[in-house]
Amino acid sequence: MKDTAKLLAKSNIENIIYVSCNPKAFKLDYENHLKKAYQIEDALLIDMFPHTPHVEAVVKLARRD
Repeated sequence: MKDTAKLLAKSNIENIIYVSCNPKAFKLDYENHLKKAYQIEDALLIDMFPHTPHVEAVVKLARRD
């Protein structure tokens, strides 16, 4: 996802809905690439598979001015 995050940071896309089954990976992508161009507007954690230790993250990112 690192390469995709770099491309998104360089794009002119206004809003991104980032869906991740690994919130730690999102954190790395955001801090290392996306934070420069986007800010978090909203976030939601969803436990789609309650019998596993995994949780999914859905994050709305908006382009910084």
